[in-house]
Amino acid sequence: MLSTPINKALNPAYRKFKPLKSDIEKFKNELLNCIEAIDLSDKKNESEEHLKEPIKRFFQNTFYQKNLINTKDRIDLAIYLDETAKSDIGVIIEAKRPSNKAEFISEKNLNKKALHELLLYYLRERIDHKNNNIKHLIITNGVE
Repeated sequence: MLSTPINKALNPAYRKFKPLKSDIEKFKNELLNCIEAIDLSDKKNESEEHLKEPIKRFFQNTFYQKNLINTKDRIDLAIYLDETAKSDIGVIIEAKRPSNKAEFISEKNLNKKALHELLLYYLRERIDHKNNNIKHLIITNGVE
């Protein structure tokens, strides 16, 4: 599979954005806290459910302070367009444990359970719930 360099994948408008140093520090701290919590839960052999809370906390404390972040049906984490579950979902997140290599995608093999589930949840939202507002689909193990 061919990968796209970051400078080509990112919209050029992002290069013009100059974040505040305090925002960068906050982002770094939140990301480190998230990764530490996920590493700890993986070392303790906790279930996939334990991944959701640190990921949810990371997004709530960085980008989505005004959005509800929760599960929906079988979706691991959904970021709603506002603070209520009555709004549409804008982001679907599929989380796998870092040690669960069998179900997690890789650059060489996308045909894994994580992608299958993510696409199923997207299609259910898009077709069954008529949600045209989904902007991002994320597969993560907390570190990738």
